Amino acid sequence: DGEFDIDSTLISPTGYKKFFSKNYGFGLDMGVHYMPIDNLQLSLSVLDLGYIKWRENTHIASVNGEFVFNGVHVTAPDSVNFGESVVDSLKENLNLSGSDEAFSTQLNPKLLVGGRYFLTPGLDVGLLYRADFYKTFIDHDVIFSANWHPHPMLSVSGSYSVLSKQFSTFGIGLGFNLGPLNIYMILDDVPFKYDMGKGNIPAPIPVAQTDYNLRVGLNFVFGCNQKKKLKQDKPLFNSSDWIL
Repeated sequence: DGEFDIDSTLISPTGYKKFFSKNYGFGLDMGVHYMPIDNLQLSLSVLDLGYIKWRENTHIASVNGEFVFNGVHVTAPDSVNFGESVVDSLKENLNLSGSDEAFSTQLNPKLLVGGRYFLTPGLDVGLLYRADFYKTFIDHDVIFSANWHPHPMLSVSGSYSVLSKQFSTFGIGLGFNLGPLNIYMILDDVPFKYDMGKGNIPAPIPVAQTDYNLRVGLNFVFGCNQKKKLKQDKPLFNSSDWIL
């Protein structure tokens, strides 16, 4: 009834600027890691503590009422359009209202608890527990991982995940340490069943694969060269009796 006005220019090539509007929010991440012994590292982090305040392009819809569907009874000479009758009944029984007022939404916090055990200086295995907190339920995930560092500039990882009680999710990851620049790529859902697609150029197509989770990012790291810091260390006591 004209209560909702969707801006169709949001999906146009020139409408991307409207997504960078006054819909600001706040988010906080916290984390800590601890090594109780030389080869064991424990970690704990809490992510996405915050909210988003929606001020522009807002649409709030609410429905008040109920409708009971009792099935379909159709006879051969019946010429009544059943679909239209159902729509009319819905309009009569369900009161739809809306507004464009500002509102806030909370972020979904995440808790991550993990541990890594270093078998060798360049190889470690790990276990990570993750909990996503939603309004009505908590989603639990467990990830087993192995990480290999064949070179200071390269790291390779593999994982097996139990995501939402599904036992068939493998993942791979690559990391490149280019001085102060760190680049990483992680794929959590690697398909293992393929079928050759039809066409001029047949290509393998994943079978029964519905979800993919690919993450690509980079970090700028400064002041974390521990070996360089140790070389610049000075002794607490200088004496001519000690010659280095």
